[in-house]
Amino acid sequence: MTKKKPGKNLLLDLLIIFLFALSGLLSTYLYFVFSDSGGYLLPGLLYTSITVLVFVLLRIPFKARNITIYYSLMFFTYLFIWLITLISSWFGFIIGIITAGTGSMISFYITNKFIIEISYNRNRVFAWGSLAFLLTDILYWSGESSFVSDLLGLEPEPMMLFGEVFFFWHLIVGLNLLHILRKNQNKP
Repeated sequence: MTKKKPGKNLLLDLLIIFLFALSGLLSTYLYFVFSDSGGYLLPGLLYTSITVLVFVLLRIPFKARNITIYYSLMFFTYLFIWLITLISSWFGFIIGIITAGTGSMISFYITNKFIIEISYNRNRVFAWGSLAFLLTDILYWSGESSFVSDLLGLEPEPMMLFGEVFFFWHLIVGLNLLHILRKNQNKP
């Protein structure tokens, strides 16, 4: 793999960061707009699609069979984590921290297993994923209006909690993935 100029890497990295942020915002918006007709499916599909696009942009080679397995496992992981968090009801503010961290760890494991061998610290990956839900909890319990609802023009409601999580999780875990992929590319 040839090394790119730092300026090109920076522009590409900024594009990827933008894509993860857009994925989080779009996931939140679609989750609420289509909440009665399968909107809960869209955040997992969007995040996974963005990660595949990131692999392409970073020129990470993968096999069609592996990307199919990756896509399926990532989607089912998202649904499983979302369901556990939803079932936990009022305990979701605690369980969500654990499930968000666990989902992050599983997504990195799936990436490592089916796309590219990466070196990552499971505890840090868990912590970064958990941070997304913790930030959401802090915003929710502070009583402040949801910045996502303000940004997207949606009415604030208790279910908006999930909207904040999608945005933070896509952005934080996506940035962590980008960092680890870049670190992996720079290995001799």
